[in-house]
Amino acid sequence: MSINASICIVTHNRKAELKLTLDKVLELIDTNTEVIVGLDGCTDGTNSLKSEFPNVIWIEFPKNIGASSARRLVYEKAKGDYIFGFDDDSHPVTGDFVKKTIQIFNNNPHLGILAFRIYNGLHLPEAQILDKGIGNSYACSEFAGCGYAITRKAYLVSGGFPKWMHIYGEESYVSLKAFEKGYHCSYEPSILVHHRINKEARSSDGYQKFRFGLQLKNNLVLFLKLYPFPLNIRSLIKCTFHNFFKYGFNSFAWHIVFWETLFSALKDSLHISESKVAYAVLSDWMKLPLPVFDWNPQKISNA
Repeated sequence: MSINASICIVTHNRKAELKLTLDKVLELIDTNTEVIVGLDGCTDGTNSLKSEFPNVIWIEFPKNIGASSARRLVYEKAKGDYIFGFDDDSHPVTGDFVKKTIQIFNNNPHLGILAFRIYNGLHLPEAQILDKGIGNSYACSEFAGCGYAITRKAYLVSGGFPKWMHIYGEESYVSLKAFEKGYHCSYEPSILVHHRINKEARSSDGYQKFRFGLQLKNNLVLFLKLYPFPLNIRSLIKCTFHNFFKYGFNSFAWHIVFWETLFSALKDSLHISESKVAYAVLSDWMKLPLPVFDWNPQKISNA
């Protein structure tokens, strides 16, 4: 059996979500596509799914090491020339997504990453709504970790997901490093992914502070270590002031998170070794638009 594609998923204590994702994914692939799951310090009995899905390749990490490091280790085991990434609570909806993705890559030799169309929400709308306002593909700067594909060549030359990140921001790193080596990213709306998130739960203050702190820290370290002068100074000032005035005054707790994150980023950056991206390359990458991270057919159908 020849493996031409690898589907890689990392999970942490979301057994029920992972089971549903595996059920959905396995319905749509053949024996030429492998599925690899990284159990990132799971303590909720997720490893009991191993017996239910014997054809899945399981990699278990005793302690939680974070999505970026876990993805890095899982990707090292991937055999396919094309690697698909989904979250444990996201799954492809497009039936022939593997075949279609490979065809797109084969027709575009400098294309290294595809950012799929993402619908965020617990329940997927009816098919006739999903077919409206799909839009066109276009060159973009990065991808969302809940639904994308990357060629093995592009991933390897990017250096892979960074070990110094925990979660939130590793996609930007890989996209930039792949772009530096000549591999571009494209938003591909013809391939739909359902990201089954509970938006109300994610709006809680505790979750928002957790995400805010990690995203801010990763962005600051990225600017410090990869961006050349003067783009690094410009980006650092813009990011710091934007986050301070937008979130720093939400409450005293948010204010504390901001300053703790700022000092933590400065401290950690002293121990991180990264090469600067060339000014011209970074300038070109920064001009690219973002993909559609939250495609909303209801807004389109009501327009």
